[in-house]
Amino acid sequence: MPTLRCKKCGGDLNIIDTESSLCECEYCGSKETLPTMDNEKLMKLYDRANRLRMSNEFDKAASVYESIVEESDIEAEAYWGLVLCKYGIEYVDDPVSGDKIPTCHRLSFDSVLEDPDFELVMENADMVSRNVYRDNAKQIEDIRRGIIEVSDKEEPYDIFICYKETDENGDRTIDSVMAQNVYDALTTKGYRVFFSRITLEDKLGQEYEPYIFAALNSSKVMLAFGTNYDYYNAVWVKNEWSRYLKLMATDKSKKLIPCYKDIDAYDIPKEFKHLQAQDFGKVGAEQDLIRGVDKILHSGDGSNATSENPLSGANVQDIQVAVASAVAANTGANVDTLLERGFMTLEDGDFDKSDELFENVLNHNPKCAEAYMGKLMTYHKVKNLTCFVELIYEKVISKYLEEEINLEFDVKDVIQTNYIMGNQLSDGRIEQIKNVFNTTYKTNIASLQKYDATKDYVEIFNGLDNDSHDNSSQLDDRYYARYKQYATEEIRSRFNISVLLSDFVSKKMQEENNRINAIKREHSKEGMEELLEQANARVKSIVGDKLDQVEAKFQAEIKAWKVAENAKQDAYKKECQVIKENWPAKRIEIQNTWKAECDRLTTEYKKKKAEYDSKKAYVEANNERVRSSYNQAKEEYEKETNYLHSQINNMKKELAGLGLFKGKQKEALKQKINMLEAKKNALTVPVQKAYGSILLMPKPLEALQLPVQPVEPIYPKKPIPAEKPVREEISTEVDGVDELCKTLEDKGYETITIRRYKDIITMGTGPDGIPLEWLVLTREKNKVLLITKNIIDFIPYNEERVNITWETCTLRAYLNHDFFINTFSREEQEKIQQIKLSNSGTLGGNDTVDKVFCLSVDEVEKYFKEYKERAAVATEYANIKGKELGRRYYGWDGNHNRYRLRSPGDESDTTFGVDFRGKFYGGYGVHNEQIGIRPAVWVNLDT
Repeated sequence: MPTLRCKKCGGDLNIIDTESSLCECEYCGSKETLPTMDNEKLMKLYDRANRLRMSNEFDKAASVYESIVEESDIEAEAYWGLVLCKYGIEYVDDPVSGDKIPTCHRLSFDSVLEDPDFELVMENADMVSRNVYRDNAKQIEDIRRGIIEVSDKEEPYDIFICYKETDENGDRTIDSVMAQNVYDALTTKGYRVFFSRITLEDKLGQEYEPYIFAALNSSKVMLAFGTNYDYYNAVWVKNEWSRYLKLMATDKSKKLIPCYKDIDAYDIPKEFKHLQAQDFGKVGAEQDLIRGVDKILHSGDGSNATSENPLSGANVQDIQVAVASAVAANTGANVDTLLERGFMTLEDGDFDKSDELFENVLNHNPKCAEAYMGKLMTYHKVKNLTCFVELIYEKVISKYLEEEINLEFDVKDVIQTNYIMGNQLSDGRIEQIKNVFNTTYKTNIASLQKYDATKDYVEIFNGLDNDSHDNSSQLDDRYYARYKQYATEEIRSRFNISVLLSDFVSKKMQEENNRINAIKREHSKEGMEELLEQANARVKSIVGDKLDQVEAKFQAEIKAWKVAENAKQDAYKKECQVIKENWPAKRIEIQNTWKAECDRLTTEYKKKKAEYDSKKAYVEANNERVRSSYNQAKEEYEKETNYLHSQINNMKKELAGLGLFKGKQKEALKQKINMLEAKKNALTVPVQKAYGSILLMPKPLEALQLPVQPVEPIYPKKPIPAEKPVREEISTEVDGVDELCKTLEDKGYETITIRRYKDIITMGTGPDGIPLEWLVLTREKNKVLLITKNIIDFIPYNEERVNITWETCTLRAYLNHDFFINTFSREEQEKIQQIKLSNSGTLGGNDTVDKVFCLSVDEVEKYFKEYKERAAVATEYANIKGKELGRRYYGWDGNHNRYRLRSPGDESDTTFGVDFRGKFYGGYGVHNEQIGIRPAVWVNLDT
């Protein structure tokens, strides 16, 4: 039988009870609904549909789910699959919680909870799975609404360009280049074009679906580019053009133009076979396409419409007046009666009768403005003008925007000053309280202030503006247009919706401002101080009056501190004020001193500069003379040496050319050669210092630095505040965090983040030599209970598999000796207390006294309220070790995010532990090396 897979993470589902409609995924921990499991053919179809859906092939997946429904029309799971495909749901990891959460790739204006397929899900699901389906649907609906809110803020587009951006190698496609050329041409003509490469480039780090959805719905033309079959049918390309085809089915004004190049016509998707396509392989195709788009977008806008009515405006008005007078003369009394009855039945809520009466009025007088107003109110089912104004307000004006109050005061200072138990709150918890006390609220003030005149609301509500034509396809448009056409000034004053709406808007503005001011008062510094006072009263009601003395002393010290600080600040301000008042006279004195100093420095610099220039000129002249004499002597020496060298070489050549019988000549030449060489050797090599010393240049002068000209008075340094008094720590077992949370909860605040927050302390070093992080589980007077944040090592509970308890196991001995010595410094060891541990009697063994220990099941339940809080992950060192142990014993990595508890397990040779989901398991063998450890210690804060 095919394997069922989790709809969120794709992991195999381990089905134990085949009769159940639910199971829990062991990989992501989510509850999963199951199809009926008695039909192998349906199971294969489910497997195929789920694979396609998780590959984001939503259309293909939907067709398979349809096949399942055709086979069996009571399959709730198949209808749910259709819902997921319709909204393009993909489950991704939440970076904060690690849970699988849905993201929407196919947005719709239709609510998930009102979807026909979802109604069939609820109709065919059993009671157990129905709740799971509804919870998942609500989660998707919240996301859908959020995306709709973002997309509503987007300006409408004229054209949507659909194409594939990159190929399988990550390189840009030809389709992308073709599309950008067309995009450039269209934007040059002033069109608003959605082209993802450019339109979405400033949306990095955001979801793209809201912007794609807004563009698909507003665009009148889609251009679908493709150069091969695979590109046209790529998942996200097909997602866009298939959604647009569905929009075309309901909106005939939308057009899709396939743009292809270098492919066979049969490679274009079959869904395009009824559409006129553009071959970009032809010369001039781009110009033809743009001209065609121009015609589509400019047709039907009324710009070329001409009136052929032969009557002039004056004639038409005369005829209308004449007809109205004649009708009024013959049927005026009857019309007035029908109108009165029409508005009376309207007030009674009998809308069918009122519509009939107003229709009779129009049969007598087709230009009766009151009757058209009555028809308009009947159409909207409102009893009177007040109700009509409220309806316009609800439909048009009340668009809420989210605003946020950010606390601008020092939350930490307010809490520590005003809360008796403020010293129990760490900076981390105070930050959580600040986050809770910040609030986001909705307001429609911006919407109320948006228009200059309230009549704009009336026009917008009825689909008209001052320049629009009568849209007779919509009844309310037609009724309102004709009311405006035929109403006299007297009638307009009686049915002055704008004035009524203006008054109503003013009233709502005042109510809204009052509401916002109340919210801001509650979330102000004063609001927090009031709340802390209530928390103090709660604490005092538990502890009694013994806190009053400590609190009174602290408040007196705070008051004295504030007085002293204010005195220092006042003295500083007074000194600054005196300096400021005396500055004009003082400035002249300082200015004169400054000028005198500048003159002195300038004169001194000029003197030094003259001395420097003189010395520099002397040195340069001396060095030039010495180098010139030396170079001349050297040149003469070299000239004489070269001449003698040349003479000697010539004589040696002549000597070598004489024969055996030229003895006398040889002897004469040798004497001459010897005489020349002696002369050459007698020449003295010139030495530079013989002509004088080369002098060093004088040290260059530094540039003249003049003092800065004073333009402002020189004020004293602002006094540094003295250290603020700290409240004396109150010896009580009352949990200040808990009492403050209860007070917040009484006020309607959600405090789960404050309660869940665990302070982190760094102490000791792990087996990998990295400092260990410890969670603070609780605080009792002057001591805190800590547990390592992570699983830090893999050590068996006992080295042998025997029946054993915590008292005699080898893990206890290791933690209290080797681990204690190697992990903590001497100073840290002195802080760790010996604690008597309860081990639950006979099964758990005797009570023990330990410094380092593992938590029990009872302690985990006490300090970790939820599964997610109990779960822990291994450090990098422990992670590697856990994988090696898994491969050694089982041939695979195994699950290395489990840790050991000291409580006995289901058998005497097992213990309890916590698995990777944070759930208890009582079957871990005492010898099992693959269960990690999270040591715990009690630390004395006084030491």
